[in-house]
Amino acid sequence: MRKGSFDYATKEAPMRMALAAVLAVLVMGAIAHADPLIAFGRGQLLSLNSGDRNQFEPSIAADGKGGVYVAWKDGQSGSSHIRYAYSHDYGETWSQDVLLEHDGYKFQSDPVVVVGEDGRVTVSWVAYNTFTDTAIGFRVSRDRGVTFGEPSRLSVPTKEGAKDFFDRQWHIVHGDEVITSYHVGNRIFVTRSSDGGKSVEGVSNPDGDRRGALSAVLARSPDGKVHCAWLQFGRRPAIRYSRSADGGKTWETPKDIVLMYPLDYRGRAQCFPTIGVDPHGVIHIAWAEGKGRDGSADKAGDVYAIRSTDGGDTWSAPLKLTDGEDLDEAYKIQPWLHVDQWGRVHVVWIERRGARWMVRYALSPDGGKCFSPTVAVTTPHLIRGAYHSDFIAVCSDERFVYVAAPIPVGGVYSMNVMRASVSGLPDGPVAR
Repeated sequence: MRKGSFDYATKEAPMRMALAAVLAVLVMGAIAHADPLIAFGRGQLLSLNSGDRNQFEPSIAADGKGGVYVAWKDGQSGSSHIRYAYSHDYGETWSQDVLLEHDGYKFQSDPVVVVGEDGRVTVSWVAYNTFTDTAIGFRVSRDRGVTFGEPSRLSVPTKEGAKDFFDRQWHIVHGDEVITSYHVGNRIFVTRSSDGGKSVEGVSNPDGDRRGALSAVLARSPDGKVHCAWLQFGRRPAIRYSRSADGGKTWETPKDIVLMYPLDYRGRAQCFPTIGVDPHGVIHIAWAEGKGRDGSADKAGDVYAIRSTDGGDTWSAPLKLTDGEDLDEAYKIQPWLHVDQWGRVHVVWIERRGARWMVRYALSPDGGKCFSPTVAVTTPHLIRGAYHSDFIAVCSDERFVYVAAPIPVGGVYSMNVMRASVSGLPDGPVAR
């Protein structure tokens, strides 16, 4: 095991307060934010980027036993591949990073890491040679992420006009069941596997045959239902939602659950939704959008969240998570959401304040009713150009919250993991 650290510690004070006082504020419900409960320390450098290409698109998961697993897109070889590292001591030290290859494909991107209830570590990604020769790759580790089995495919061939590129996949696991979503030609496809990802049994379309659908995400609730949300383009973009009671074989009629305000930014993937379900079955969705919701005219962007306490039948009003500067140029984009086993909701995003960018974080200790003021995960840094990653990632266990994000080191982006202690937070499910 090796250990490397760079001091990206936030300059903000921890600003902790007594938990009883926090919960009193939450019960009062008078404000949307409470005081911040945690603060992030310095980052762990997972892979020193020795080339002139960047490391982007991280995914991170924890197993609750000290295991933390990270995969990301790496461009050091001149093309893009999936690089991976793990820790078995809560992020204190990390393994040597390795490449996860998919036979027959030159390029890989968009990794997703998921740990099953049985401890299996699974990784999926987009594999492609050209925009018409592509697949969703998948590998499984049964020894806590140390080694992986042979790659398989979670996608099935399809033709959607001139565009046949499988993109922005997500997968969930439950025992040997693997359910995977991806979009092709502005349509959402979902595949199912009952043998741990070795083969695919069928494909379905939760979007109801409606074009303009991108970047679906999946979550499974305790009652076994599968929940799917995606970005629906149109004259007025929306977050669209459907659910399945039979493991993704069939889907209910989809519906718009949030009408969005345009986000005026040149980068990609800025406003795609992210989803999670807590142990009580409460569904949480976060996204970024323009600022028309609060009455302002600019389209710079803020991060919002909604929740459903009845399994997706009805949804709360959007709750704004971001704070600080509300300037025309104050972009808040690319959020990622994680719901832990205690029902706490963790959200991270990329934010520009002034001329610099940083990663910021907000916590809800009460199941999404209210969020803490945002805290910095990284110190502000200059971004090389407009494109800096399609997404960042967050996960947690009983000791820490972990955030994976690319950080500039020596002029290029290298992958880092920052963590914050959750000591002092509620240690059991919050009552609804």
